Amino acid sequence: MPVRVRFSLQAPNNFKGLVSNLASPLLFPPYKVFSMESYQGIKFSVKFKKQYTHPECLFEELNLWAWRLCQLGMTPVHSKGAYGNVSCRDNKFFLISKSGMIPEDTLNCDNFCRILSFDKRSQRFVVEGKHTPSSETIMHYLLYKKNPKIGAILHGHNQLLLSHTDVLGIPVTTEFFPYGTEELAQSAFEMVTLGHRFFQLKDHGFVSVAPDIASAGQLCLQALQDLLRFLRLH
Repeated sequence: MPVRVRFSLQAPNNFKGLVSNLASPLLFPPYKVFSMESYQGIKFSVKFKKQYTHPECLFEELNLWAWRLCQLGMTPVHSKGAYGNVSCRDNKFFLISKSGMIPEDTLNCDNFCRILSFDKRSQRFVVEGKHTPSSETIMHYLLYKKNPKIGAILHGHNQLLLSHTDVLGIPVTTEFFPYGTEELAQSAFEMVTLGHRFFQLKDHGFVSVAPDIASAGQLCLQALQDLLRFLRLH
């Protein structure tokens, strides 16, 4: 049976106001995510370990932000899941949403995996959990490995953000790379090295990195607030 936990975390101060501003149909069309590629599934192999414990506090906060971003149109749902993934450090490992996860307001711990290790030669992750981790696990792994200050990563897709990066001052990677590749992961790391905490992967989606989950979430809300402010003025 999946483990389910009701949320008890308090919403950030600006969350209710932001939701009320989202009445505009501009952010909630019959959602289409424009992409230069089609989804081909994960691009790595997985070895599952039987032992698995649920760090419910971390899972609860991760799930909370996955749900919020989905409701705000930043990780829109499609027929096989949602366009986005979330993760956080868990001591020397990290937790990440499963591939094809559809965010829920009630926590289902089976929607998350713990990444124990990665063998670059075989492109294989050792995982605790019941499901395959997100297709962007390589990017999350690389960022955590190369920058110990990163404690959480939120990744999503919003066409309005993507098409307004210039006017909003959101930094963008210089080159497009296919999803789930080391090249895409390296381009994200280069942005972090330049000091960017919220940025766009070219023709793909946004990435938010921070020392903790809530701070990464606040960066997403700030970007969305800036977008709403621009749309109201234009």
